[in-house]
Amino acid sequence: MRTRRAACEPCRKSKLACDHTQPVCARCRSGNRPRSCIYRAAPFKRKTRANSGQSSQQLFTPPSYPSIPNIDHADSAAPASPITPPSRYPNPGYIGSSSQVSIFNHIPLTDNTTGTGLRGERPPSTSSRVQADDDLLVQRGAEALKCLFSSFSLEYMKDLVKFWLAKGANLSLAGGIVRHCIDNIDLPLPIRIPTSPPDWHIQNAKYLLLNSSRPLEVNPSSTFSEFCDQFINQNARWETIGIFLSAVTRAAIETRFFPSLYTDEETRYTLTKLCTRAADYALEISLSLDILNDLQLFLQYENWIVHTYVHGDYSYHSWRKLGDVIASIYARGYHERLNSDLAAPTFLRELRKALFARVYSGDKNVAIFVGRPPRMNKYFCYFQIPSCPAGEDIGLLSANGTDQAEDVWQWNPDTKASFMAESRWSALCAKLKEDILYLQRERDDAVFPERVSEIKAMAEKHFSSLPIHFQHHGTLRKRVHGPFERDFIAAVRLNHLHVLFLLSLLELRTPAEPGFEIIEIAEEMALIVVDLILLRDQIVNSGTSLVWKIAHYGLPAAGILLLAMLSQRSSSNDPPPPQPKVLQHLTILAAELQAGSIIQPREPNYELMMKATQTIQIFLDSVAADAWHGSSHLSPGDMEQMGANGWAGLSGQNALDFEIGFWQELAEHPLLSLDL
Repeated sequence: MRTRRAACEPCRKSKLACDHTQPVCARCRSGNRPRSCIYRAAPFKRKTRANSGQSSQQLFTPPSYPSIPNIDHADSAAPASPITPPSRYPNPGYIGSSSQVSIFNHIPLTDNTTGTGLRGERPPSTSSRVQADDDLLVQRGAEALKCLFSSFSLEYMKDLVKFWLAKGANLSLAGGIVRHCIDNIDLPLPIRIPTSPPDWHIQNAKYLLLNSSRPLEVNPSSTFSEFCDQFINQNARWETIGIFLSAVTRAAIETRFFPSLYTDEETRYTLTKLCTRAADYALEISLSLDILNDLQLFLQYENWIVHTYVHGDYSYHSWRKLGDVIASIYARGYHERLNSDLAAPTFLRELRKALFARVYSGDKNVAIFVGRPPRMNKYFCYFQIPSCPAGEDIGLLSANGTDQAEDVWQWNPDTKASFMAESRWSALCAKLKEDILYLQRERDDAVFPERVSEIKAMAEKHFSSLPIHFQHHGTLRKRVHGPFERDFIAAVRLNHLHVLFLLSLLELRTPAEPGFEIIEIAEEMALIVVDLILLRDQIVNSGTSLVWKIAHYGLPAAGILLLAMLSQRSSSNDPPPPQPKVLQHLTILAAELQAGSIIQPREPNYELMMKATQTIQIFLDSVAADAWHGSSHLSPGDMEQMGANGWAGLSGQNALDFEIGFWQELAEHPLLSLDL
């Protein structure tokens, strides 16, 4: 009798012939999809009526290691009779007042009534909830783990993260988890390549899934350590692996040389790609269980941040990841008042508020950067930000931490620079940026000038309410700070200036004719960004990367400064010479970007950076030519003609848009397009 051979998943689904070659069949190899070529563990096993009602845990093969509990009998208290699958409605999570479930909650129940399926009172299930239809997704996650850990040592990856943490860096939201758990993050089953069994990755993947299906138990007296103990060591979950790999990716991106893992750019790039891929699967597998919890939300946020580093802020991957985090925040009800949840310990409420603040501010900044509508509306959210306590317990992770006052104007004067403080400040600025985005659509309204003045006054009030040691003015090079504090102080000031910059842009008739106020703001923004570039070896990411600060703050400021000087040169009068410091800052910015020490060709946002650099360099070359010839290379007649007709290149430009199109149109300015 001829032996049946299994087809790979792509060939099976396409109903095409498969040559059964492992690890990659010929059809998948020719189609350049080797990672999709996966063979099922039990391809010809069919469900029978006798076992169709069995618990989903019994579909997993138990690990062969005696030290690991048998997955088949993980729930010893389960009844012998068939188990009814968990109800899919109402979905666990937040149910708003407009839902029909909320309406049925008003119907009183008698003592002998157990309730209806429509009432939103179903308590969360305490039993494991593993779905059999996730087998293929788990296999893909297992293959991603195998590919990563066969190429790079888990212990060396831990060393990389520890080295990164020692510099003062960390994940901005899940940093406390990484720092607390780094020595206890491991796979449930040991990896002893090449002596491990062939299916070590499958067994680990299934065990991680079983742990992920268990609920995270917290109560008002729970400590941060007790919370973390539920997902480390033998309790490791897919979420644990995802958060750890997010830290590895960030550490590798910000550490150019780490000999035990990589000594060249290609190997470092491979590590970041493999970690990102495995972390993506960790997130998707966790979410597939449909039991959304805090750890999954923290992983979702950090996964989005990783994608902005790996794929860039213009990428659809990053845009979709941000939307997923926002959807999960709404699903968990974290857009409502979090301090009212007295069942959660203080540290968890603070982490939830930090999550809301960071996603809310990220949504506004990305919306402005890519020119799309924001997706978190403050009119449907209870605006909340993390506390600002003094002392070392920044995140209120200690057992005796207590909530601080919710007044957004109140800052503890002894608050230290931290990710929590940065989250708080970014959200306050984002709230004003949301007002500016709405105001952009009402520029012809009679109350427009009044609204601009109100937002400006609010921005200044916010800044003056900061602790005095956060209120920076001028150059960074004259202030003595640690690496994290220096970057934090710069980020605080840049965020404040950005609010004023956006308001001033709205007041302009066209960006091609900038006024004195916005030029002054742009000069200070350019100064701070150039200082950060020159001090880049003496700063540590305090919430946003140097490349983000250049793209989000430095390039718009440089664009306005170029337009201002071009406007001066095109006037019929003798154009005043550019400010020497402005030309110096533009020269440094262009030189550092061209040198490749800040951004490489394969990194995201490279095209935007290079287009802006080329335009800046063309302008600097024209200034040098004028200096060489002793006057402007335009004749008086050319000057008068340009002054009379103006320049229509930016007449239709969105006031807040400084993307590649802006720099392309600026490069076509008459003063930059003439032969020198």
